[in-house]
Amino acid sequence: MKEFFQKKLVQPILDLLKQGLTPEKLSASLAAGIVICCLPVIGLTTVLCLIFATIFRLNHVAIQLANYFSYPLQIALIIPFLHAGNWIFGVQRMQFNLDQMVLHFKMDWLDFFKTYGAVAARGCVAWLIFAPLAFLVLYYPLKIILKTTSQNKRI
Repeated sequence: MKEFFQKKLVQPILDLLKQGLTPEKLSASLAAGIVICCLPVIGLTTVLCLIFATIFRLNHVAIQLANYFSYPLQIALIIPFLHAGNWIFGVQRMQFNLDQMVLHFKMDWLDFFKTYGAVAARGCVAWLIFAPLAFLVLYYPLKIILKTTSQNKRI
């Protein structure tokens, strides 16, 4: 497992530093990829990373790399963001039961998307509130780590 992360995550990041990407740009790209991946809607983060990297001139490889490796974080944070969104909007806390959700979808798919689409939208608002702070909390330590790494390894 250690070899997998070394080969697929650490080495590509070091290679980006070797190619001249600054620790600041790399840190911003990695932090953005992680934060965007926490969006509580599965399937949108790759496109959002592409758009975000283009607009802010971040490294596409780094942002997608961070996005890819952060998917377990997205799964872990979906329900908390959905509950936070409901709390922000004063909506009663929902119980998310997969069996009930599948049954709801089979019985009335239009009502399913109306119900859970609204929940997802509220979760996205919670994520939007959380995202700027999370970016800063990730960016500065990553910048320090990458600067130190690039100086120590003389990249």
